[in-house]
Amino acid sequence: MAKQGLDDQANDSAEKPEGKRARVRRLLLDPLAQDGFRKPAKISDDDFKKALGRLADALAYMSDQSLEVMYDMMRSKGQGKGRDVWPPRATFYAIAEMVEPCPLEKVPSLRGWFRSNAGPVAVETDTLIEVLAYIQTHKKPPMSEGARRQIHHDARERRRFVEAARRHVAEGTATKDERAKLSWLEARHTVALRFVEEGNEMRRDDGQVHDGEVRV
Repeated sequence: MAKQGLDDQANDSAEKPEGKRARVRRLLLDPLAQDGFRKPAKISDDDFKKALGRLADALAYMSDQSLEVMYDMMRSKGQGKGRDVWPPRATFYAIAEMVEPCPLEKVPSLRGWFRSNAGPVAVETDTLIEVLAYIQTHKKPPMSEGARRQIHHDARERRRFVEAARRHVAEGTATKDERAKLSWLEARHTVALRFVEEGNEMRRDDGQVHDGEVRV
């Protein structure tokens, strides 16, 4: 009976789902360590362990495939004379943004921009999708004139594409890529609009005005 109990415990342990941090370690951090990456000399073992844990948490949103791509890209980013010292977190974050940008849903402070009075303006100017793309890429609202000009340019390009693609759908000549992009654009618009509607509801409920850059 005792043996059976131990076997049951072993089975339960084997069936336990892998944690998010463990997945990042398995696909990215452990392989880099096995390649010979070593701890920076000026950081303690305990602090380094905590830093890797925070890094794993920050990258947990990435898919398995993206983490594998990250490994391929990061293995050549070692620091020091021997190019074998772990690179700083900023390097990991920069590469991660190239491979798979962090969803806006994971960045509450930026999501709040859509809930501010800037959100309805983006709806009125039909630039929600472009503002969402800008914020996801740059991790900040489009505050500069150059950013706003680029957003309006991208919005015009998107409208031209949508008009042509929808015409092709109606004619039965739309390509698979056109249909896929239409669906993707609709999904992006739905995400951003949900944030705007959350802000509208907050203002209706308590009359609170949420500051934000209104010129889009």
